Amino acid sequence: MSYFLTFSTYGTHLLGDPRGSTHRHEGRLVPRPAYETSSRNLMKESPFRLSRLEDRQAVFEAILEVCR
Repeated sequence: MSYFLTFSTYGTHLLGDPRGSTHRHEGRLVPRPAYETSSRNLMKESPFRLSRLEDRQAVFEAILEVCR
């Protein structure tokens, strides 16, 4: 058995994103720039990107721990 896990970090794939998005009650949503702008304006922090090696290593270690 195998799993394909995917996730986004805070603020990197907002509701209404041009790539499309999913709403838990409405399902798949088409791109809606106004939703994306609204979502961005509601953010309390800057988007979090896994750009540092330490960030990526923390995610890797968390995945290994769950798999064990």
